[in-house]
Amino acid sequence: MNKNNKVTACDAAYREIRSSIISGSYWSGERLIEVDIAKKLGLSRTPVREALKHLEKDGFLVREPYKGMMVKDFSPAEVKNYYQVRAILEALCGFLAAQNATEEIKNQLLQCIVRSKEALAGNDLSGLARLNDELHEYLICSTGNDLLKGMLENLRSYAAIMRISLMTLPSRPQTVIDEHEKIVDAVVKGKKVLAGKFALNHMRSSWRKAKEMKNY
Repeated sequence: MNKNNKVTACDAAYREIRSSIISGSYWSGERLIEVDIAKKLGLSRTPVREALKHLEKDGFLVREPYKGMMVKDFSPAEVKNYYQVRAILEALCGFLAAQNATEEIKNQLLQCIVRSKEALAGNDLSGLARLNDELHEYLICSTGNDLLKGMLENLRSYAAIMRISLMTLPSRPQTVIDEHEKIVDAVVKGKKVLAGKFALNHMRSSWRKAKEMKNY
């Protein structure tokens, strides 16, 4: 394998493993076994090993003595810091989305709510998690603020494991849909302050549930 092919294989492994973590295929605290991943992806162990090192550097994995690479779990301080920062950014996102969202985006947001209710009725939690991400992506993209977009996308990627886990808590999926519906309604009606307030409340609600889940 030449150098360019090696880089390509490493990038492919990185994208696949990262996507699996974000989608919830790997859970926080789960051990990632290099040889099993290489076999699953049809790659040699070398690019997989390099991809795992990059994911460790990017904060998705941690190396535990005698265990190897583990999907990152979050400390109480990290959870607190995450939600404190994201709550303020999401409030701004809601405000700007209500100000700038196009009719097309508004329709997409309304469709996300409808499809989320259908997913919940069918007990499709993985589909619900995807729709949750889709709705937030529409909100972020409608702000017209590229700096805010980048900051929120980085935060959401970093803590995807935590967010996926929250969706498995009893009654949480319905609560998320209800909270999203309030945000979307305010955005569609152009109520900037209200959209920001509902987005802030949504993050505070998630923070409370995260603390309950971790029992701290």
